[in-house]
Amino acid sequence: MKKKYDIIILTDYYPGFFGLEENFLIKNNVSYLVLAEKIKSTESNRKNTIQLSDAQNSLSILFRAALFFLVRSNYKNYITHKEENKWLKFKTSFNWIRKAFAYIQLIEKHCEVTPQTKIYSFWGDEKAICAALLAKKYKLPAAVRFHGWDLYHERHKIYKLPLRHIINKYVESLVFISEQGRNYYLNEFPNVAHKAHVAYLGTPAPLPISTQTYPPDSVQLTIVSCSYLVPIKRIDTLFKAISELTAAHFQIEWHHLGGGKQLAYFNERIEKEQLQNVHFHGDKSNDAIHQFFASTAIDVFVNVSESEGLPVSIMEAMSYGIPCIAPEIGGIPEAIQHAKNGFLLPKEPTVDEIKREILHFYQLTSVEKTQMAQQAKATWTEKFDATTNTTLFYKRIFKF
Repeated sequence: MKKKYDIIILTDYYPGFFGLEENFLIKNNVSYLVLAEKIKSTESNRKNTIQLSDAQNSLSILFRAALFFLVRSNYKNYITHKEENKWLKFKTSFNWIRKAFAYIQLIEKHCEVTPQTKIYSFWGDEKAICAALLAKKYKLPAAVRFHGWDLYHERHKIYKLPLRHIINKYVESLVFISEQGRNYYLNEFPNVAHKAHVAYLGTPAPLPISTQTYPPDSVQLTIVSCSYLVPIKRIDTLFKAISELTAAHFQIEWHHLGGGKQLAYFNERIEKEQLQNVHFHGDKSNDAIHQFFASTAIDVFVNVSESEGLPVSIMEAMSYGIPCIAPEIGGIPEAIQHAKNGFLLPKEPTVDEIKREILHFYQLTSVEKTQMAQQAKATWTEKFDATTNTTLFYKRIFKF
């Protein structure tokens, strides 16, 4: 007999970000099934997790996807519209529909779906299309979260992400991780305002801090950044800013947490420029990042990205009372209050603009830095405590 679940969750990586929400479901005896692209399997989660790659692309799936694509996808708009890369959008639309039907078949194979089942896509991509089509088929309450890359059209070659009309029509709750994200979406789809909600993500309570952050006689500034090493994060610009500050004899120690294709390139630059004060640590687990924050005397966190939703890395830094410097993009201004708990940079800041705000923080007194750190911690407590935010999200959206 197929098992019934209170909620079915679709995500990219398990446990990943969803792992923070899972604690709420367990505590409140909510039965759940997770379908994820990648699963870190343990003995305890094998019974309620399914790999999305197990979905089969049968002829039946391809036929249903093709029929839906021709009738419901508005594909003619892609052909007649003068938008560049319209054929890429055409292909993306069909692939999303195909995957959505395959995921539905996988879900129906493993569990009994009833009108009482709730469906939740953690991302606004093909998994959201699956949630929408399940909601349509079974009259389910469904919710979709939108973050950054799955929200902002300008981050994609196809410019406008496809099939939003399907999500808007059949999904009951559209959930955004920032007010700015919600406003961005409603600027294009004002008629869904009644179902568009803001629910901040969050981070777990920080580990105990074992170091004093701002000794009065310190002349060194310790900076940390955390991101994948990809062009959109603009780490090369931050690298140049810190390199120039070092050349000007400012005592700065920089740690970058996160790997990627550019890691070898940056390590070569460190060696070539003989920057003994710059350390690229490569990939780190979330637990290792928290250990680093707790055991290292970090003065300030810096983000110089080209595009963001509302970075979890900033929330993590603030949970440890670390002031942040970041661009005024996405939902970042909802976290950083300029000159109160950090400093806001312009969009796509130049090397000189990054240097200016780093020096601005560098030149604060120990008392001023401590006050800024206290405000950063207070911001996390007020806005980004994962336990509080998860409880509010599930009670408000799913009535658990």
